[in-house]
Amino acid sequence: MRDMARENGAVLIVLRKKRGIEEAGLRQRRIDLGDRQVRGHLPASVLDARNPADSQGRMPSPVFLRPCSSSRMRVKTVGETVGDCMAKQLKEKLSDRKVRTAGPGRHGDGKGLWLNVSPTGSRTWEFRFQIANRSRTMFLGNLDNVSLAQARDLAEDARRLVKRKIDPIEQRKEEQAAEAASKARETGAPTFGEAASEFIQRRRDGWSAGNLREWVRTIRDYCQPIADKPTNKIDAADIYAILDPLWHSKNETAIRLRYRIEKILSAARSSDSRNHFFDANWVNPARWRDHLANHYGSRPKGEPKRHPAMPYEEIPALIEQLRERGTSLALCQEFLILTCARTEEGRGARWEEFDLAARLWTIPASRMKARKTHRVPLSDRAIAILEEMRARSDGRPFVFAGQARGKPVGASSLRWQLVDMGIANASPHGFRSSFKVWATEIARIPDDVSEGCLAHQVGTAVQRAYQRSDILDRRREALDAWARYIERQPAQNVLPFGPRASASAP
Repeated sequence: MRDMARENGAVLIVLRKKRGIEEAGLRQRRIDLGDRQVRGHLPASVLDARNPADSQGRMPSPVFLRPCSSSRMRVKTVGETVGDCMAKQLKEKLSDRKVRTAGPGRHGDGKGLWLNVSPTGSRTWEFRFQIANRSRTMFLGNLDNVSLAQARDLAEDARRLVKRKIDPIEQRKEEQAAEAASKARETGAPTFGEAASEFIQRRRDGWSAGNLREWVRTIRDYCQPIADKPTNKIDAADIYAILDPLWHSKNETAIRLRYRIEKILSAARSSDSRNHFFDANWVNPARWRDHLANHYGSRPKGEPKRHPAMPYEEIPALIEQLRERGTSLALCQEFLILTCARTEEGRGARWEEFDLAARLWTIPASRMKARKTHRVPLSDRAIAILEEMRARSDGRPFVFAGQARGKPVGASSLRWQLVDMGIANASPHGFRSSFKVWATEIARIPDDVSEGCLAHQVGTAVQRAYQRSDILDRRREALDAWARYIERQPAQNVLPFGPRASASAP
């Protein structure tokens, strides 16, 4: 049976082998080419080899004969023909209309360029290539942003790179990084305010709450003139403008502020390894040696500013006034005096830090100025204050809870309490000095014991390495005596420590 169809001037003859036809011999087929005829002599074995018959002699699929200029014919199987059809389809490249209307799936434009249509209708361009024995797919963009012509240009650029054995994906990453760095340089280095925020955020976990507040306060209160200035543009004149008004009137503040500005600028410079905002010869404008030291000279002479301290003789009367008040704030103030604790350590005390049975308060290293755990022995009156506060605690974590939920009493509240009581010559921190003077002049307590009560480091590093004890029992005796003194028990004022001892004694 012959089914004839005309395509490109040639007659496509579909041959189907019938049962009973002898396989051996020659078959002659006349192919009409329009103006001329070509007689092809094709052995049946050739046909069968190209597209073998089944056991009944049936041809399972058609054989396509393509005419040529000679008497020899090229026979193509179905698989080869399908490949030709796919190649022909790819040669029929995508059109602007097709890329908008194509259904879900991948639609090729040839040479590795594909339009990927998702089931939801999104259309993206992909370029598929092989490099270093590795198949890769490069995203070229969405159809909404990249037209067919633009996608072809991008794919062609990628092909050129592949021919040069350059991975276009990696090349694009490098170009994007370079562009980002260039844009960052145009935008400028981070401002001092941004650098300060980042520095504090990175360091805050290693700081005490008080140290964190001091950093934030000094930067906020004094660095506004440079807050919006790029860090690489800050110069010595900017630093002078900030420090000059403080250097003689608030020298301690100025010294700490200079140190903090220097640290922030150094951190900004260290993090600039990629963008190169800072010149290679950049010098920190806030550094002291060979720089600000030449401007300010030595530190101002004279007595450094101290916390106002009440004379120890007046403290018993103060304790009576605090007990008359009976407020939680008053109890906190008395507790600070009894334990010689720093304001931050006392007002931030938590219940889990206390062992009332052992009469001991253990302050964790994270809350200590020296970042070292400190044990505080508790006197009878200190225990009584804790029991009173336990009855008022209402399950709150802080012993001396403030009005704000989840917060302790404020340091400023303790200061203003003294002002409200008409006491101008004292500060919460100054009571530590009152204890030290009493311990030295009245109780004749050895320096190492009184300094231990204040959580000060005593002796050299070598001496501390050999002195492993925190002399808890001797410090308990000292604080018990201090508690008796401020409760007006003069008969027990002096401890049996004997002559004053020096911490530096061997």
